[in-house]
Amino acid sequence: MCGIGAYFFWYLWYGSLSSPLIITIQSSMYPISNIEFPAIAICNTNIISKKALLELEWNNYKTNLAPKCKEMLLLCMWAGKKVDCKSIFQARRTSKGFCCTFNYVRDYKTGGKPTKLINQTRRQHYPGALYGLNLIIDPLIEDYSYMTRAVQGVETLIFDPTHYADPNIGRVSQRLAQPGHLMFLGLSSTKQIATPEVRKYSVETVASVVLLEFY
Repeated sequence: MCGIGAYFFWYLWYGSLSSPLIITIQSSMYPISNIEFPAIAICNTNIISKKALLELEWNNYKTNLAPKCKEMLLLCMWAGKKVDCKSIFQARRTSKGFCCTFNYVRDYKTGGKPTKLINQTRRQHYPGALYGLNLIIDPLIEDYSYMTRAVQGVETLIFDPTHYADPNIGRVSQRLAQPGHLMFLGLSSTKQIATPEVRKYSVETVASVVLLEFY
């Protein structure tokens, strides 16, 4: 009887090691403040400012030719408070050209070092549209000179703050906001964390199957 019991225990233990995929939902009330807010890029469909062409400066000309964020962003609210747009937005390079970016912390000048960041990622501490990012944008239609597509407005890119903003490589949501329209973009997320239990499995097993908890 002891031999049968020992064999049964060994069989269960070996089976759990060879097929260790365990998925659990720890909580549906996970604090929103523990989740990084995504990066946002506001990209005018016009990538060359007519006014900038008249004031062309050849030094760093690509940045100078793009529509100015300080002229496009009329009002910015973050975390329920009105803030100075230039304090939370930067003109940074994306696959759409230079865009007005929020919470984009990747240092793309470091090449193959995506772990190097230029800032800490921002987080939303309370749920709801009021406590997220709210903007009033002027697409500067009268300043159009060279459009990327036959439509007026701004393209909004939503992506991981530590990744390059390029819809062609995936992991980027893209929405078009046209003049005279009000647009709401709701966000939802699932956080996946490998538990300490992973350490008891061999490297080969962990490489093929990951133990996760969903929040």
